[in-house]
Amino acid sequence: TDSALAWVQRCMKGYRLPEPTRWADAVASGRPAFVRWQEIQR
Repeated sequence: TDSALAWVQRCMKGYRLPEPTRWADAVASGRPAFVRWQEIQR
């Protein structure tokens, strides 16, 4: 369990939500920076 906790803490980067969750929320909500990023990826 200590290694799992350490992994989650590394993903948090000072925010309450882990980085992958923050990215998913931003993409789903259509935030401008992520919309531009999605267009570039096409």
